[in-house]
Amino acid sequence: MRQILIFFTGSIIGLILSEVVGVFGYLLYDQVIGLKFVPLLFGILLVGLDFLISHKPKRQSFSQTYKSSFH
Repeated sequence: MRQILIFFTGSIIGLILSEVVGVFGYLLYDQVIGLKFVPLLFGILLVGLDFLISHKPKRQSFSQTYKSSFH
């Protein structure tokens, strides 16, 4: 459920970013500039980052391994 919410949030942020780039492109160059799959890619990117951050391997701290090796 969390990944779905993160995906939708990333898609909304990507859509806003794509629209901002389009507006600035139209104002600066007098032509339409678009980024096609930014909302989809941004949503996938945020889900991937969440997966990397939240699924860290469980490692012992240095002090625990140091104490256990000498006792």
